[in-house]
Amino acid sequence: MNHAGRNRSIFKTVFSVSSVLLIAKLLGFVKQIVVANAFGATADTDVISLSQGIITDFEFLIAQTMITAFIPIYISVKENNQDEKHFVSNVLKIFGIISILISSLIFAFSPMVSKIIAPSYSGEIFDSLVHNVRIYAFSLVILVITAIFNALLKGNDSFLPGEITSVNQSLVFIVCIILFTNSLGVQTLILSFLLYAAVNLFYLGMYSKKYWRFELRGFTFDDNVKRLLKMIAPLLFSYAMVYINQLVDKILATELGGGTVTAMSYSAVLTNFITGFTGAVCGIAFTRIAQNIARKDDEKTALIIRYFITFFVTILIPVTIISIVNAKDIVTAVYGRGAFDSAAIESSTYALMGYGGMFIPCALRELFTRLQYGYQDSRGPTINSTISIVVNIILSIVLSRFWGILGITVASTISVLISAVMNIVSSRKHNRYLKISDFKQDMIFWLIGIGACICVKVLICKYINIQNTYARFCITAMITLSIYGVVVLPVILRVLKGRNLYRNS
Repeated sequence: MNHAGRNRSIFKTVFSVSSVLLIAKLLGFVKQIVVANAFGATADTDVISLSQGIITDFEFLIAQTMITAFIPIYISVKENNQDEKHFVSNVLKIFGIISILISSLIFAFSPMVSKIIAPSYSGEIFDSLVHNVRIYAFSLVILVITAIFNALLKGNDSFLPGEITSVNQSLVFIVCIILFTNSLGVQTLILSFLLYAAVNLFYLGMYSKKYWRFELRGFTFDDNVKRLLKMIAPLLFSYAMVYINQLVDKILATELGGGTVTAMSYSAVLTNFITGFTGAVCGIAFTRIAQNIARKDDEKTALIIRYFITFFVTILIPVTIISIVNAKDIVTAVYGRGAFDSAAIESSTYALMGYGGMFIPCALRELFTRLQYGYQDSRGPTINSTISIVVNIILSIVLSRFWGILGITVASTISVLISAVMNIVSSRKHNRYLKISDFKQDMIFWLIGIGACICVKVLICKYINIQNTYARFCITAMITLSIYGVVVLPVILRVLKGRNLYRNS
């Protein structure tokens, strides 16, 4: 396939995934609105959020480690015409055993785990947390196996099923809340979580069936498994540090009063609309990067990186500005009803403002981290991640004392920025075609666009007085996006057409 055809293929894939992701995130908003309206932000929802968080954090730790190491090695196995299904069978056995062991430890030591994540809890609320942790414990096995199927599909250029799982999650939660809230109360959230995990396991397992088989014979410790485990070791440490960082943030949040943990989770849903999009698109880029690296084509790899940098920065500049300056209107419009009171709105607003600045750094961090993983270098990203997380923990402890929930989320944004810069620097040793100078022309348009967005916001605040929250947000967003779009139109056209981002050989 020539460059132009490949570019169109990449853009078509990005567009398709983005469309599904948009639907999934809109449903996610609806789900969270339903949850907020039904249960609000209380100590009971904090307990549910914390207990679910233990499992999802461990799932993130194991699944992301596995996916990141799995895809480049799986593609290499395919490129070398080896038995990829045998490799997948080995991976299923490895991570199945690991997840069962971790689940058993979580179940056995649930009081200790609960005390670590919520040291300020005691009495009935602590007992409830321990009980919920035990209920969730073995769902980790389901989530990890599901992640393997998702990685397998991505390794075969099938990206849509993984995004559809988010649609499944939202639909299961919404239906369960409608049907069971009156009888189960807040415990409906536990049922919803367990049911959606089972649904997605079945869905992805069936969808990826042609790419895997489970072999009953013993585990084969071949060269591919050795490469996988060698890459996993630093990755596991890196993601463990991420988990520790999230744990510290939750501990700090529990000390800020009831409902704070839930408020952070509600604002995270809003920011996850963007970070989920960037993560999905980076997943597409990662597969393409790994394919070109396996073919030892560094120039095409650099072309893909340049395309996605321009793509991300161009679309995320106005999103960042709107998320920060219109945070209260966004939170009020999405959650401001039912049991979600003014205190919850205020906490969620501060959290969203703090998270708002991380969108572009997060996209760049993910892109350049995956580039290094494509070269099977997990050591560099691990060092970068560890440094940024240590900074994050220190800043969270210090800033939370002065700014509360805003301090915790601002610390996260600063950490992501530091990680992004370090990953950009460390990536350049792998690919000599990566050059910052390629973006000089685009930077001019981006800076002008930033200035235009800020001016629009100032003028609207000064001359337009709109009382209705929905109308104020929609008008502000539409005017900001329109003017920004006009200013950066040349860059947008280059992204759409792929010109100047890819060169013919």
